[in-house]
Amino acid sequence: MSYLSKLNRSKILNINVFGFLLALFLILTFYNLDTIKTGYLNQARYEVTDGTEYRYFYQPEVLDEVEINKILEKYRELSLPEDRNKADVADLPALDMIVQVYGSDWTGIRDVSAEQFYQDRADIIRSAHEEAGSSRKGNSNGTFAAASLSEPIRMGYAEGWKNVNSGMNQCVFIVLILISILLIPIFNEDETLGVDGLVKSTMFGKRKLSRVRIINAFQLSSLLYLAAVAIYITPIFFMYGLQGADLPIQSSPQFFLSMVEVNYFEQFLINLVIGYVAISLMTGITLLISVLVTQVYTGYALLLFTIAISYAIQMSEVFFLKHYVGNFLPMQIAAFKSYYTSFEPYGGISTIIAVPSITVAVLFMLLLFLPRWINKMRFTS
Repeated sequence: MSYLSKLNRSKILNINVFGFLLALFLILTFYNLDTIKTGYLNQARYEVTDGTEYRYFYQPEVLDEVEINKILEKYRELSLPEDRNKADVADLPALDMIVQVYGSDWTGIRDVSAEQFYQDRADIIRSAHEEAGSSRKGNSNGTFAAASLSEPIRMGYAEGWKNVNSGMNQCVFIVLILISILLIPIFNEDETLGVDGLVKSTMFGKRKLSRVRIINAFQLSSLLYLAAVAIYITPIFFMYGLQGADLPIQSSPQFFLSMVEVNYFEQFLINLVIGYVAISLMTGITLLISVLVTQVYTGYALLLFTIAISYAIQMSEVFFLKHYVGNFLPMQIAAFKSYYTSFEPYGGISTIIAVPSITVAVLFMLLLFLPRWINKMRFTS
């Protein structure tokens, strides 16, 4: 069986194709790195060319009472957001956070205590919960709930982790597409090549071969995913470093109002796991399509139709459809930012726990019945 498994793996993805895909990922990674650097340049700040300069501007500090009132007084006369570029680069994160709490015009706000500032921030977060239909009170938000909304936020340089986490969804999206292309022929190519009868007549042509193909599909998708992530993150960390891994994600204005209390390293691990859940679900869906159709091109057409439907659901204004169907489709599962900024609970459980957990349960049921469907549809005729 080990020989059969090795042979089947090489048929799905031989070493030359695998090498080509790794080279493709490497090219895309450097293109992504160039895009990141261009994004810093487009901020129109002469002090910042590629983001690495933030090592010198963003020193470790705490957004406490002293820092808050310094920013309030220092930029009281600025007309925001038009004059944002006039602020010192080192003050921009704190400035953007204060704007999220008090708006662009804080002329009458003076001598704010840290307790009051974080209480005002907590009120905004709770208001967002209520608008999203959440009935929860306090700070509860599942396992990753913010233990306290009143603790001053630690800030500093963490551009490497920020850039990796913000671009992980693109990496996963590419792997999702490649896995679909590679795995569609895994079951229906026997009939396409006219060897279906021969396969059925062999010793391992039924249950064992089907089981081997399913295992190989998940082995190769896992290998491709891990290799893609490794290739993706290495150049970014090499350029921007690993500093700031222990900083809370709230130190970024992007997640300042997030209730999910994790640091950048933990966010990366969560994204990595959720990305693998999305990859596994796409692998299961692709295997199902390969079983249901008998022609390879028909399988590709059905896959494209499935992806199109996924995007149509996400663009829909129907909350029920997006919430209970769209959020569980592979493309949306890999939209990592929504887990930290969305207030869409499922029975009081946050999306960051509910969506991956439910997806794993659905995938388990799919894999439980998939061998039976294969035997019924492929070997009963």
